[in-house]
Amino acid sequence: MNTTAAGPRTSRVKAGLTSREAAKRLAQYGPNTLAEAKRRPVVLAFLSRFTNPLVIILMLAATLAAFLGDRVSFIIITAIVLASTVLDFINTYRSERAAEALKERVRVEAEVLRDGYWTSLPLTQLVPGDIIKLMAGRLIPADGVVVEGKDLYANESTLTGESFPQPKPPKAEVYLGSSITTGEGQMVIKETGAATKFSHLAHALTSADTPTEFDHEIKDFSLLIIKITTFLVLFIFTVNLFFHHGLLQSLLFSVALAVGLTPELLPLIITLNLTKGSLAMAKHGVIVKQLSSIQNLGSMDVLCTDKTGTLTEDHIALVRHVDGFGEDSRQVLLYGYLASLYSTGFENPLDKAVREFKSINTAGYHKLDEIPYDFERKRESVVVAHGNRRLLITKGAPEEVMRISSHYTGGRRLDEVRSDIQAQYEYLSTQGFRVLAVAVHHVPEQAHYEPNVEHGLTFVGFMAFLDPAKQSAAPTLTRLRDYGITVKIVTGDNALVTRKIAQGR
Repeated sequence: MNTTAAGPRTSRVKAGLTSREAAKRLAQYGPNTLAEAKRRPVVLAFLSRFTNPLVIILMLAATLAAFLGDRVSFIIITAIVLASTVLDFINTYRSERAAEALKERVRVEAEVLRDGYWTSLPLTQLVPGDIIKLMAGRLIPADGVVVEGKDLYANESTLTGESFPQPKPPKAEVYLGSSITTGEGQMVIKETGAATKFSHLAHALTSADTPTEFDHEIKDFSLLIIKITTFLVLFIFTVNLFFHHGLLQSLLFSVALAVGLTPELLPLIITLNLTKGSLAMAKHGVIVKQLSSIQNLGSMDVLCTDKTGTLTEDHIALVRHVDGFGEDSRQVLLYGYLASLYSTGFENPLDKAVREFKSINTAGYHKLDEIPYDFERKRESVVVAHGNRRLLITKGAPEEVMRISSHYTGGRRLDEVRSDIQAQYEYLSTQGFRVLAVAVHHVPEQAHYEPNVEHGLTFVGFMAFLDPAKQSAAPTLTRLRDYGITVKIVTGDNALVTRKIAQGR
């Protein structure tokens, strides 16, 4: 657990809750978790396996066999049904336990003020009255009210369906399930867990497990067997009566035919094959919570996948710092380093890669203000003082930085070299680099800087980062294509970088 001091300006009101008070409120309000589907008792979960139409047919067949005195058939059918049902139940139960253990390992944390220190805590431990730090890219961990903020906007599309970020000035309400898209600030929690609006919505949507397509197909097949068997039994019984066979003899013969037509081994064969598939997938770290979902996976024709950490190694490093024509530039590195060093609004691996690339002497520079990153502008800026000058340093998506730049280093107008700079950007992208652009602008002295000062900038150059593709990425994508599966890569990077990663080069 990491802690940092809240600073000398922290008042008693802003010191946050004490650990003792937080523990009392946690006991009073409960953990900050969403409403979940009620878990059935183990016995009921096991008995629910017997509601499968195919299992019902077999149990009816076993009952008829016992009625006819065919003890061997009764024992065989009952044993097969029990074996397949128990095997399915055990596999599902183990998978659910493994999934819960995995959920415990993957915990989302929030920055909370406790005992006067900023501390990273799991969301489940947050209580009403906690003060939470908000920043771009972070989820809002509970319902509450903004107590301070700067350029703070929240995406509430999960609650309202509104795709545009909403401004969140002080005293504005914020809700669990939303996320901060712009700015930074603090909120005080008012409601947690089941009392939040998002939890009410989640509870309304919570339902029992939805049957898979395979379940529907098995049900349809079972109904087909019932219809065919019923027709044949009635037909044979009617024919026997027509030829003046005894009523009891005709009935017993028809029932025996129904037992013989029942596919006793089918449930066991299905369960054994699906279990074998789940065991094979488990060796590759895949948890199968529902055996029938394996068949759905096999019928997949479109796969949407993340890129970072899935197709790549998820280890980003700064590789190049170049001007608009591809020449190494110490100026680009200096400005990029200052922008990353003084950036506090949105922690990301690109800033970390810049800071770890090389230690640069920043004596003579000090931060005055910051315009945080947001997902609308796709850039961030810091204002630093160097001597008597105030310098705005902007870094972000090349398209956006070039759009607000008017000049290039050396005094030339950007339009004179725009095509060359664009070509350099595309070249870096085709090499698989993630690219950030850097631009600067001298700004007048003022108390606070807003995004409207980001215009007329001087374009400096590019920083190129590399997150190499995994060696298994290209072969895996090729195999999926050979299986007839279309792969869609969901990423914030441009198409050129994604294509390079997909090719595995």
